[in-house]
Amino acid sequence: MVYLKSLLLPIIISSVLFVVEHLIYRENEKSIINNINRNHIIIRMPKMYMIIGIVDIIVFSLFISFSYCVFNESSSWITTITFLLFIMAGILIVFVTIRWRVDVYRDKDYFVVRNLIHKNEYKYSDCIKINMKKNKMVIETIHGLIHIDPCSINIDFLLSMFGKYKIEIIS
Repeated sequence: MVYLKSLLLPIIISSVLFVVEHLIYRENEKSIINNINRNHIIIRMPKMYMIIGIVDIIVFSLFISFSYCVFNESSSWITTITFLLFIMAGILIVFVTIRWRVDVYRDKDYFVVRNLIHKNEYKYSDCIKINMKKNKMVIETIHGLIHIDPCSINIDFLLSMFGKYKIEIIS
């Protein structure tokens, strides 16, 4: 029985991760088809990230509620603070998913990056090179670095604009 539990947990986790990744790529394919002829393309985080953040908030809120309802006096303040940190991480994930985006214009020589606080405009001529890594894309500009999630929706349009302006892409 113990072996069955230790075998099922990795199978369940890998299956959930596979489904999440499949949903992200399916959303990206649909969005590419819808935006193929548009001049203004919005690159954004996948909606699945927001769902993960909401599930995080709900689960850890239930953990805090459960720890105070069942273990009245025995739940420690360290546990509560830890759960609150996870809840704040979930809130941050939701806010970043809603707020973060990159506006790409096919007929203009710049793109706009909007994060939680700032909105910056970058010319393609200011871009030096792009480092494509497994879990992030780093755009090196004369103003600094821009970090973009490679799972972002419509990222292919930004990469094609970099190719149009002959910016070096390093894999």
